Parts: sequence; structure tokens; C-alpha cells
Amino acid sequence: MAKRKKNKIKKIDELQELEGYRLGDIIYAKIVTDEVRKGEIMKFYPDDSSGPAFMFLDAVDSKYLISKIEWIIDKPTAAQKKKALKSR
Repeated sequence: MAKRKKNKIKKIDELQELEGYRLGDIIYAKIVTDEVRKGEIMKFYPDDSSGPAFMFLDAVDSKYLISKIEWIIDKPTAAQKKKALKSR
């Protein structure tokens, strides 16, 4: 009987941190439509054409969204927090 080949797992070197934010951080950020969303950072794109960006998983809609690093809201107001968690 022939010997099976082992599947090689390619290890992807992902960026773990960018401009003080780490993978897995929960953030509030604006998106292109100027809405505020809350979510967990999943991936960074440091070489994006419009500037450093990141992908996050939206807490309400469970969608992957992309936003720029500069659009992260470090200290959201109560109104922004309420708006971000509102069902769409």
C-alpha cells in the first residue's frame, strides 16, 4: 500500500499589532457610511492604498467590516455606544 503524503500547513505571518491596537481588541470605529460600530479586530492591513486599515467583526450584525485605523474612537460617548449597539 502506498504511503500517504502529509498535508503541509502553511503558517501565515500575520501582523499582531498596529499603532497600539492588537488583534482581539474590542473597539468602536466609524465605517465608510459614517456609522459607529463596535467589534473585535480580526486582521490588519498596514499597506492599504488609503492608509493603514483593519478588519473587524461587528458585534451586532456579525459581519466583517473594514475601517481605517484613524477612524477608531478611543473614548466613545454614551450616545456613540448606544448607536453602535442598535440593531440595524
